[in-house]
Amino acid sequence: MSAGGGGGPASLLGSGTPARFYFYQGELAVHDPDDSSFPYRLLINTIPAAGGCTNFGALHFVQGTSTNKCASYESFQLQSNQQDSQLGAELVFNFTGGFYVCNSGAEVWYKINSGDGPSDCVPIRLYTVPVY
Repeated sequence: MSAGGGGGPASLLGSGTPARFYFYQGELAVHDPDDSSFPYRLLINTIPAAGGCTNFGALHFVQGTSTNKCASYESFQLQSNQQDSQLGAELVFNFTGGFYVCNSGAEVWYKINSGDGPSDCVPIRLYTVPVY
């Protein structure tokens, strides 16, 4: 995923540098190449709906907090490869659902059920790679 620059939706087609994630105080943060004192955070931009919030949403990078009361910052985890932890880890959310690339790679979404949200999506798996 591209970190883009200046926040906004996560994309596989971004022109910015690849996102470098780390956990800070229990939340997934993104390394800011400008070394801002306010790191970007990854959130799932779930949408308010009747009776609560939807169970799907686009991934967004934000600095500070979002005005969306349904946005989810927590519950991102890294799940080690079950065959060999040296092979890396997969990014998961609440250990349910999965990530999808939608709109021809322009956006990354999280969905609990594949039929939720946009229909032009393909499932993807997001893995860690070492950074030196």
